[in-house]
Amino acid sequence: VGEDATTPDHANFDTDDIAIRANLAMDSWVPGGFGKFIVDQWPGGANNAWALSVQADGKLGLSWSTDGTAVTTETSTNSLGFHAGSEHWIGAYLDANDGAGGRRIIFETSTDGVTWTTIDDYTRVGTTSIFNSTAEVSTGGILTWAGYMKSLEIRLGPTPGLGTIVANPNFAGQPAGTTSFADTAATPKTWTINTGASIALIPGSNAQAPTLRNWVLRSIPSPQVTQRFLVPIRRNHNLTPHHGPHRGLHTHIELQFLA
Repeated sequence: VGEDATTPDHANFDTDDIAIRANLAMDSWVPGGFGKFIVDQWPGGANNAWALSVQADGKLGLSWSTDGTAVTTETSTNSLGFHAGSEHWIGAYLDANDGAGGRRIIFETSTDGVTWTTIDDYTRVGTTSIFNSTAEVSTGGILTWAGYMKSLEIRLGPTPGLGTIVANPNFAGQPAGTTSFADTAATPKTWTINTGASIALIPGSNAQAPTLRNWVLRSIPSPQVTQRFLVPIRRNHNLTPHHGPHRGLHTHIELQFLA
């Protein structure tokens, strides 16, 4: 476990209705294997609550447990179809009891975090609940992923964009090198950047200009792909920004570029 950002469990996270949104880029949006947890309260064992994931085949997934062990997973009908390394907003929502004897699941995406497109909205027979886990909330601590995350929002309530915000870390709003900070939820949550992850600057970010000193580039065997990443580094190497998004790293296969 590691290579993620985490915040301790809090009473705010005890809910049966949850809405999760995240702004991120993944090195691969079709991750294969067991898929990747994007944000979760899912440590394994018998203490699991919920997890937003990108499935092995590129579909969005939302998993939850009613007792900490048993797993229910719903997925989007189609894969996201995003290009490797591209940045997007993704969202998943669970209404555990729709008032008509069912449970409702919604999956959404956005390019700007303002205008959202519903890619699935369906109802299953039977109500459900989410186990009250004591685990920390993590940006994928078990099934870690490569890429970067700019921000995250967790709300209580099943309606997209509504409900009480219980966590909203803005990784892109923190100084490069930050290892701990509090979000701005009504009851602020403290987020820790764990070993293998870092607050770093991303070349070509639409929010901040890159600087060599704070950029970490994944070693990619294809010269064409590597060159595409290196060009914006050279173009902006004299700029000195102050902030950058959270990036998950596998340190033994990363290259560190210093100014």
